[in-house]
Amino acid sequence: MDQLIEMERQKWDAFRRGDANLLGKMYDDGAISIGYAGDGSVGVRRTSELLRGLPDLDLEELALGDFEIVPLGDEGAVVTYRARFRTGRGVRTTVLASSVWHLEGAEWKTKFFQATATPEDAAHP
Repeated sequence: MDQLIEMERQKWDAFRRGDANLLGKMYDDGAISIGYAGDGSVGVRRTSELLRGLPDLDLEELALGDFEIVPLGDEGAVVTYRARFRTGRGVRTTVLASSVWHLEGAEWKTKFFQATATPEDAAHP
């Protein structure tokens, strides 16, 4: 299951590059994402809405760490971690993130993603 950490890194890199094709393969079609969109809004989005918002994301700096994996049997896991990033507009954000992954055949897919801003954001407006 350690491969899920690398897949989370690939997912964020695909967001940074605006690679909707790769993200479409990593997210289940019916996945739910709760958190920030590229335009700064916070909300609940399905995969198709998430991919439409890619052009607005504009990540210039990105650091991921503090990963933990909680197995959910042989075909599932929750991955939690901290993401720190800065947008091209100069907005710095730190979020606590979690993804629920499910093994479908031979491929892992994100079924759920959540990102919550941390209080340290208030110290760095």
